[in-house]
Amino acid sequence: MVGPDYVRPSVEQPARFKSQALSEVGPPIPEEWWRLYREPELDRLIATASESNQTLRQAVARVDEARALARVAGSYLYPTISNDPSFRRQRYSANRESVITGKKVLQGATVTDWLIPFDLTYEIDVWGRVRRSFESARAQAEASADDAAAVRLIVETDVTRFYYTLRSLDAQAQILERTVVAYREQVRILSVQLRTGLAGPIVVSQAQSQLQATLALQRDVLRARADQEHALAILCGRPASSFAVAVNPQGEVSPPPYRPACRPSS
Repeated sequence: MVGPDYVRPSVEQPARFKSQALSEVGPPIPEEWWRLYREPELDRLIATASESNQTLRQAVARVDEARALARVAGSYLYPTISNDPSFRRQRYSANRESVITGKKVLQGATVTDWLIPFDLTYEIDVWGRVRRSFESARAQAEASADDAAAVRLIVETDVTRFYYTLRSLDAQAQILERTVVAYREQVRILSVQLRTGLAGPIVVSQAQSQLQATLALQRDVLRARADQEHALAILCGRPASSFAVAVNPQGEVSPPPYRPACRPSS
């Protein structure tokens, strides 16, 4: 065949990380790594995203397309047989004129035509054009499969990251709710002391300012939670208006699994 065979470039890979101790060997990471968190709600969200995420479905469709094109390219290695049969039935009138004598023909006729043509084509691949095309199509299919795996990993990572960000915002909202209750009680007590002359108006104004600032921060946290919930809805391929994740503060979620220090993601 014309042209050199493809050879994967050699890349020098270190045996271990620079900061890794010689005795440290990290456990293998399972394919469904998010199950290490032991969080059923996270498992459900990732399963929904794997089924309904539009970007992931496009990547899987591109893999199917590339594999189909590889099969088409491989088919040119074999002979191609085509068949285009046709059938025609025609009835001639008895009142027609003969094309030979010019006189009327007193008898009708029916003509039936059957055509069953076969075509056989085959390209002798002397210079390797077909074989190189087949190799290219197979490599493209493998690359598309790797791209789909990368997209799947990104979707799973984003769902996990948004989920725990949501739980962190739930914890902040819970703390702010308790803080608002405490500040309201403080304002109530200082207002009573103001009426009895035990506190000045400046102290009451400061307490009210703290309360309003905390209420504003609480609204910001709730808005940020809604944005994270909308992002999760997009990842899961669900309408944002009908998608909801129950409130669950971070303290009630199972702790993350242990990760050895030698992992670059630590």
